[in-house]
Amino acid sequence: MRESTDALIERLGRDLPPVRPIQRLRVALALAAGLAALGALLRFALVAPRADFAALLGDSVPFACVAAGLALLALGSAITAVAASVPGRERVANAGRGLAASGFALALLIAPGFDLLVARDTLRLPIAADFGCLFGGVVVGALAATWLALFASLGAPLHRARTSAFAIAAGAAAGALAVHASCPAPGAMHWFFGHAAAPILAGVLALALFRRVRD
Repeated sequence: MRESTDALIERLGRDLPPVRPIQRLRVALALAAGLAALGALLRFALVAPRADFAALLGDSVPFACVAAGLALLALGSAITAVAASVPGRERVANAGRGLAASGFALALLIAPGFDLLVARDTLRLPIAADFGCLFGGVVVGALAATWLALFASLGAPLHRARTSAFAIAAGAAAGALAVHASCPAPGAMHWFFGHAAAPILAGVLALALFRRVRD
């Protein structure tokens, strides 16, 4: 009985086209990190990193929280995008979502909450500055976002639009981190709306777009 079943399976699969192999998760993540680093280097070639970046990490809780939150959001979203594209990696995808949620909480909940309750930084830049950095973060992270979205399209995610949105958010978060490290603006409110919001807005817009295209 076992031999006949194996023979049947072999006959059924004999004429099927070969399955395209999916790259290992670590390889996909390494490529995404390399492209994110390339985008950051291009950004720094145009806008030098701010000289007080290290000092602000130690002296300004909102600035440090946004920086750490964007890093966690980029890493967690990238892990989620690649793991959700490969069947059987649900636990890794869940861990990635946890990292992304931690990054979101740091950058968009804890950082502004601390600023409102303790720092009380009332400096507000023109809204055009926010849009400029939002757009800049998406552009800087476009290479990494494109690669992660391509990886998701070649895989087999259960929720393709959601996985692609995580891919776009990961690239935008990496780009926003490079912008955060080089933007000379001193206002904490600008860090929230111009830097930390970039991956969230990019992910939400990507989710809406991919769902519309699929429908």
